[in-house]
Amino acid sequence: MPNSISSTTCSSPTNDSVEKIIKNDSVRYKRKGYGLFFATISVLGFFFVLPHILNGVYPLMLAKNDPIWFTFFTSTFLHMFMNILCYVISYFIYTAKSPFMERYKVADGPWPWESNPKEWKSLLKKSIALFLVNNVIIAPVMVVGDLMVGGISQRISPNHLPTCKEIILQLSFCMIVEDFCFYWGHRILHSKALYPHIHKIHHQYNVTVSIANEYSHPFEFLISNLLPSTVGPKLLGKQMHMVTYWMWIIMRVGESVDGHCGYDFSWSPFRLLPLSGSSTYHDFHHSANVGNYCSLFTFWDTVFNTNRDYWIWLSKRQKDSQFSEIKDAYNSIKAKLQKDPSHEASKRDQLSDAHSGHKKTD
Repeated sequence: MPNSISSTTCSSPTNDSVEKIIKNDSVRYKRKGYGLFFATISVLGFFFVLPHILNGVYPLMLAKNDPIWFTFFTSTFLHMFMNILCYVISYFIYTAKSPFMERYKVADGPWPWESNPKEWKSLLKKSIALFLVNNVIIAPVMVVGDLMVGGISQRISPNHLPTCKEIILQLSFCMIVEDFCFYWGHRILHSKALYPHIHKIHHQYNVTVSIANEYSHPFEFLISNLLPSTVGPKLLGKQMHMVTYWMWIIMRVGESVDGHCGYDFSWSPFRLLPLSGSSTYHDFHHSANVGNYCSLFTFWDTVFNTNRDYWIWLSKRQKDSQFSEIKDAYNSIKAKLQKDPSHEASKRDQLSDAHSGHKKTD
């Protein structure tokens, strides 16, 4: 059963937990290898190339549409389109079963469609149905209500398009605000009062896959998905241009799918940020059903000490991995020694060294 809010310590993070985060970040960057290069290229393309494309298209689209209708359509359609696009890409990755891709797989076990095909088909149908309810009914109703009450929140003038600097600063602000709001919305959903009736639906996915990102009760979709993402743009108001808001939708949906896809790709641009989470980080939340409530970053979990179980699990996993590597090396040297007795003396020394390391790990 999930922990209630009251059962989770809200003390300041210990030095040990902070050190673990810093160490994990440094190790994470080193392990990316060439992926770090491609992640950097993706980020630069997003912030310095995409704005020029959207700024070129935006005036043409606005000129042919009523501003209110234009705002409604682009806000709702872009969110749905980005999700579907990510699902399609993920589908091809899942079905290809490429050894190159599979080495980034987070869970050790099989995918849901492999472990129980019948149960997966049922869950997939429910996922598609909820996705349509949330995106065809809940999201449009929320946008219409917002437009009726407050009008268009963003700047829409084609004569004052956003600069790259403006986009970077405003999206950074939106990320921090969204992460804080999502943390508390998500944590509240894990309370004893709400979890069994609302959030338990989302946790039917013990192993995360892309379409799980918006498989949620309509109430959860509203308070945990939509509202946290709109607080930042609302606070910025007319300072944020519609083009910047488009980019925020693209980023937010992309990160959400990336966090649920079940792969921890080294080239993920969303994991290039310092103190950012990962697919592994969120997959632990689904598999263990405890802690790790943040969306983009890890620092709120650290501040309120709600990722303690994750760090314990990760440390044990790393030790088990090191033990496995030493054991494989020991068995490999032992096998060679048995096949080639002519080099028995030198092989025995190597075997002894490997065996010593094996004992130390134990």
